[in-house]
Amino acid sequence: MFEKLAEKVRVAVANAAPQPFDPEVFQDPVATATKWTPASTSGTNMRSHRLVEDSADRLVYRPAASVKVFCGIFFFLGLACSLAFALGVAQDSEGKGFPEVLLPIGFGGLFMAVGAGMYWGFSSPRVFDRRRGLYWKGRKSLDEVMNLAEIKGLTDLRQVHALQVLRRWVRGNKSSYWTYELNLVLKDASRTHVLVSGHGPSLREEAERLGQFLSVPVWVADRSA
Repeated sequence: MFEKLAEKVRVAVANAAPQPFDPEVFQDPVATATKWTPASTSGTNMRSHRLVEDSADRLVYRPAASVKVFCGIFFFLGLACSLAFALGVAQDSEGKGFPEVLLPIGFGGLFMAVGAGMYWGFSSPRVFDRRRGLYWKGRKSLDEVMNLAEIKGLTDLRQVHALQVLRRWVRGNKSSYWTYELNLVLKDASRTHVLVSGHGPSLREEAERLGQFLSVPVWVADRSA
């Protein structure tokens, strides 16, 4: 029994360990020149975004339903706690000092702020616009910005050579998981980071769709993921 348990642990550790990857398999000098380490230190174990078609020449990554639910739980739990306590105070405020009232309401407000903050970070659109020939991240239209250099991740789509999909093992105090990221690889072998997601199959499927949209190949570092 102990031998079987040891074997399961060995296999789990082997699967979790980073596997060596040789970009020569793509037979492309840009692939060997670019980096194959994660471009982002952030991670998530849920599907963070979904690729939607705004028009024939415009694809946009927007927050997935799982993100809306997850962030909504934090926000509405905090709202419910604050409202419930405020209602209780309104019905029976005798003996309640200012700190006793403020702290529970503030605790609920903290949950609301966390939920809203997480959604604000996830909800920033990632836009691929063939008509403009540009990729960028942000809520503002390019027509509203005076200096395009201020736009995060602004990239000339003509310079995109390939799409890169990586995965990384994230170790936490309470859980460990695989997280995946999508990057644009440019003709000079530099990269533009697009997003991270916790659901590899959907990210790879959408990367293939995006690759067809941009007429570039998709480089997946680990196809067993």
